Amino acid sequence: MPKFMKISSALARAVEDERAPATMRVKALEQIQRPTLNMLRRLLVRSKSNPVKRPSKLLALAALKYADAKRAQALRVARKKQGISSSSASNPLGI
Repeated sequence: MPKFMKISSALARAVEDERAPATMRVKALEQIQRPTLNMLRRLLVRSKSNPVKRPSKLLALAALKYADAKRAQALRVARKKQGISSSSASNPLGI
């Protein structure tokens, strides 16, 4: 077990803390370079069993970060498919 917490996990905890001030949560989300999609989904989804109000600035920033992450994920998948198809097209044996 590591002695100190990673910066990204500390910031993620700050973002998900419902009792923290809204400005601190927004600044923490801005500082995370690559937030996980699961964390962003948890911020965006409104649960019927736990109706917690979230600051609108936090929701807007989470939506932007989620869209960027999904776009980057789609680009990675497209590059991977393009790399596979171009390598097999240049070599008829597929080696």
